[in-house]
Amino acid sequence: AKFRSGTVIDDAIRGIEARLASAADFPPLSVTELPDDGRLYSLSNRRLFMWRVLANRGALRQVDVVVYPFSSRLVQRKWARSFSTQNGGACVAVASDFAHDQWPRRPRARVPPPPQAARPFVSRSGTTSRPE
Repeated sequence: AKFRSGTVIDDAIRGIEARLASAADFPPLSVTELPDDGRLYSLSNRRLFMWRVLANRGALRQVDVVVYPFSSRLVQRKWARSFSTQNGGACVAVASDFAHDQWPRRPRARVPPPPQAARPFVSRSGTTSRPE
């Protein structure tokens, strides 16, 4: 996947991680606040994807955003195209080697070892019995 400028998203991610580029080299994220729920939604899905990946890989802590009123002409023009989602905007679909890094890594669950089978009690006399 590419940005409108022609830059390949994966190349941009690698460049920022290698410090050959910075977040300042990209326009701020365009967002709007949905009047019904007050949550912010991105109108810049490819940039949102890149920022999520970089944040989850520890290469970025914050980004600049521009908040546009939902009623603005820009938002109305881009809304249908940017927010064509099946998951409420929780995920951005981008063809990328980094697609799996869009989500924070969760620590692996510690699986407790299986319980040890009760060992039979062997008395000094050599007879087997269960402990009391």
